[in-house]
Amino acid sequence: MDSDSDFEFDSDYETSTYLGFVDEPDSAEIPASPLDTRLGGQPIWLHPESPAPQELMKCLHCHKQMPMLLQAYSTLEDKYYDRVMYVFSCPEPGCRRQPGSVRALRSIRRDPEREVREKKRDAELKKIEEQQQKEKDEARARKREAMSNIGSNLVGEKSGNPFASGNPFSAKSDNPFAKSENPFAKKAEEKAVEAAEEVKTVSEEAEESEDAQSPSSPTDELISSLQKTQLAEFDYKRDVSCPKFQHGHYLYTEQEYLTPESQRALPEGIKIDMEAEDGETTDEIAEGVVDKEYEKLVNVDKLFHRFSDIVEHNPEQVVRYEFKGQPLYYADDEVSKEVGELIKSDKKAFEFQVMPNAISQVSDDIINGMEWGTIMVCVDPEDNLPELDKNNVGYAEEFVGVQWEKEHKE
Repeated sequence: MDSDSDFEFDSDYETSTYLGFVDEPDSAEIPASPLDTRLGGQPIWLHPESPAPQELMKCLHCHKQMPMLLQAYSTLEDKYYDRVMYVFSCPEPGCRRQPGSVRALRSIRRDPEREVREKKRDAELKKIEEQQQKEKDEARARKREAMSNIGSNLVGEKSGNPFASGNPFSAKSDNPFAKSENPFAKKAEEKAVEAAEEVKTVSEEAEESEDAQSPSSPTDELISSLQKTQLAEFDYKRDVSCPKFQHGHYLYTEQEYLTPESQRALPEGIKIDMEAEDGETTDEIAEGVVDKEYEKLVNVDKLFHRFSDIVEHNPEQVVRYEFKGQPLYYADDEVSKEVGELIKSDKKAFEFQVMPNAISQVSDDIINGMEWGTIMVCVDPEDNLPELDKNNVGYAEEFVGVQWEKEHKE
């Protein structure tokens, strides 16, 4: 999007970001599964006998075990293992703004037998796709050939010599015993009709080939039967040994849409740079340069306004997800600069961020509640596997960038 557009657009704009919204409440009556994405509640591990090490779930300031803020089942393309992200956040008032009061873990579970099955599945699906493409190409080729033959069929077997029929010295043509036309040769009109029917038939074949992936097709049945194998049937349970927030919810996801009706009015003379995704602001104040302290304040406001403008389109969002995408910074501060540098240098890849609406969804305590603006989680860009235990489960701590709400000084 053009950075000079004042954040204006005429129609709905679809981004590559997926948003998480609160769904039904988490309940012990609902069977536990690590395949679900949840806000709050207690963690469900990829193997019931392989919980995360307690040291990785403790607040580095008060050293108490933290409740889980988010569990997100997030497998990656071309990866043949289960993958879950966990975020833990300390609710203690004395731990606000302290390093290590929010931590994120990446959990992996491999199943060698399943990996073999899934690789075989992918190979079979690739063969089917290649065969379908071949059939489509052949049907289109037949259609083109039939179309090219219409012209010649319309003229029939008429001689190409324009003077042949007008030779006055030719033999008499009204032999009463000579048939004027071959009863076994089709008339030009009939040939044209047949050619058209042939084109129609070939066209229908091409369409049928293109529709081969309809819900009732053999391909879909194979895909259905070879869908990613679900996790092994373990006795999954919520880890009741872990503390939890007041409320928990299941989440559902939708692709982000921005609509013109939801635009906010910006302060006069300020534009939003839609490309300023690395924590740097590049727009200038229209009225001219003011002193550095004021300029710094306005730059912070500009980035915050961008955050507010984007969130206003979908105010109920609690999570933003886009693996190897760009975060939506809450403010222009040291955290945004650090995250931007990690992404730019390929040391880490942004994966998701937790949005401020999540706070009120897990706790009713407004006065003593959490005070962050957003929590950004950045991971190993190659998703390298951590050390695995006897159940083929492993955990790795990932980078967390927390942008806190601004403190109001009296």
